[in-house]
Amino acid sequence: MSWRTAAVYVALWTPLVLVYAVLIGGPNQLPITTAISSALISVGAAAVLGVPALWWARRLARRPLDTSESPLPWSPVAGHVLGAALFASLWTLHIVHGIRLSLGSWPAALAEVRPWVAWQFFFGTVVYAVIAGVAWAMLTSDRTRAREAQLRDAEAQRTRAELAALRAQVDPHFLYNTLHTATALVRRDPAAAETALEQLAALLRYVLDPARGAREDVPLDEELRFVELYLAIERARLGERLRVQFDIDDEARDVLVPSLSLQPLVENAIRHGLAPQAEGGTITIAASLHPQYLSLTVRDDGIGSSTAHESTTTARAATAGTGIGLDALRKRLRARYEERALLDVVTAPGRGCSVTLRLPV
Repeated sequence: MSWRTAAVYVALWTPLVLVYAVLIGGPNQLPITTAISSALISVGAAAVLGVPALWWARRLARRPLDTSESPLPWSPVAGHVLGAALFASLWTLHIVHGIRLSLGSWPAALAEVRPWVAWQFFFGTVVYAVIAGVAWAMLTSDRTRAREAQLRDAEAQRTRAELAALRAQVDPHFLYNTLHTATALVRRDPAAAETALEQLAALLRYVLDPARGAREDVPLDEELRFVELYLAIERARLGERLRVQFDIDDEARDVLVPSLSLQPLVENAIRHGLAPQAEGGTITIAASLHPQYLSLTVRDDGIGSSTAHESTTTARAATAGTGIGLDALRKRLRARYEERALLDVVTAPGRGCSVTLRLPV
């Protein structure tokens, strides 16, 4: 028992001291100090007896009602009856013994206590019942907290498993698309294909790195380096048709973001916005840090789409692409952030597309 718990325990007995002081001092017309000191002696004994009574009641609260499943021959009800009888008897005996010391003989003490000793015994059983109720409430609270902790652990494990499954879905999809880009260059430009395959190897080392796989979050600067590797492969395929601009706040580079969260947006902009245009276009990747959130924007001047504007939380289906990469990203964000992440899509035919991802810091 800690000092704080002991102080709370003693404080809970204080009202009973006042009650006993009134019961002792009123009929006997005792001075206040005498009544309080006598009440402290009587209630102090109950408080001392309450410690083993609390232990006994907590032990009984843990036992099943069915005695066939219990190592002891009696049920918790019988145990509480025994505990109440012992508590009330010992407390009453302590009070009677104190009166005997005051009066000098047992016959005089028994004559003094005979009118109210039965009520004292009854009151002792009531106090024990209160102690048993407190013990049951404490045990119930402990069990509730333990159950809530187990539920939190189970939910965390479920979320981690869901995120791992979604990320396992993203990695093969992304690698397939990148390998397709590299192999498309083999016949047309073998030298560029060789460079692209080397860059693909660097991407593979990152994606398959066990240290990276154990982390759901990575610094934005690391995610940007990964995106630059991916863009180098796409440049080998598109050449001068692909132009890239970065607008990254320096303070945003150290913020943690979900791994492979920016690359699907860039891939979507290239494949659905710029690649269909003969002249290609420009992709702008921006990041800005705000007090409560990080804003990531991938904007292109490609062909756009007929969807005018939609701003959605990750808990609802967003537009701007139906590919596996973006769909898995939305699910990952929903599992990770619930309603706290925002995906904002602005697009129009011939005016490109802007996708902004707002993540809580």
